[in-house]
Amino acid sequence: MKRGERFARHFDRFGLYGQRGGSASMGRYGRAPLAAALAFLAVVALPARGGAQMACAAPVSGGPTPLATDCLAVLKAAVGLMQCQPSCVCDPTADDRVTATDALACLRKAVGLPVDLRCPCPGTTSTSTTTTVPPTSSTTSTTVSNRCGDGTVNAPQEQCDGSDDSACPGACRADCTCPQKMPVLRVTGPGPTQQQADALAQTLGLGQTWPWPIEHGVIQYVDPDRFLSLPATDGGSGPPDENGNPTHITKFDFEAIRNLPVYPETDAIQKLTQALEVAGLTVSEGVPSASHTVFDAH
Repeated sequence: MKRGERFARHFDRFGLYGQRGGSASMGRYGRAPLAAALAFLAVVALPARGGAQMACAAPVSGGPTPLATDCLAVLKAAVGLMQCQPSCVCDPTADDRVTATDALACLRKAVGLPVDLRCPCPGTTSTSTTTTVPPTSSTTSTTVSNRCGDGTVNAPQEQCDGSDDSACPGACRADCTCPQKMPVLRVTGPGPTQQQADALAQTLGLGQTWPWPIEHGVIQYVDPDRFLSLPATDGGSGPPDENGNPTHITKFDFEAIRNLPVYPETDAIQKLTQALEVAGLTVSEGVPSASHTVFDAH
């Protein structure tokens, strides 16, 4: 597409030509559209203000500091939509050409950023911004923090420090801590006697303690007839084992197992507490607990 055809198509969008549609070409528009386009460009060109000193990067307002409208005009001049008269007014970077960089410099100046505008036009006022930074002064101070080894307990992690060893006289360690002390246990009683253990077993219906004697105050009971005993049925003779020996089958009675009563934990704890009182065994510390043995069959 030639330049005249491009201008003609551009201005035909604004209704400058009565004929539209079809395939546009130079043959259709002829020379008249090109002349109209050039005439329009002459209208939108930005001439310098007559008799006034030109302001750099201010082709519209002409003020000492460009406005956003001036920067928009510089950008339009950079992309060829309009012209600055003279073009150096829109060249604040002084590189002898109008580009988007000039529009950006104009915009930075318009919003108050420190930018130097240097339009290469005779008689053009250029502006620059100077920022004065006052001298700064600094004061250096040294603070000695509390630490282990200064002879005084003055840090959270310290238990002692050198001669300041009231927490452990003569035993302060290098890391300002005292040696760990072993707990001191005190015997408050000899523990239950065998008579008390037998009385407790009788109250609970467990018979005598068997087969272990009382040691270190611990009472243990085992009922050889009922301990972990489950209902079972006789299955008769079974096949011989791998060595040819005869076998006998005993089957679990699952129906009877399901019907076994489960003693509630709270009732068990209450009954044991009463049995201890009857046997003369008072528990001053500790929390009683009860648990059940669970039988799983797969």
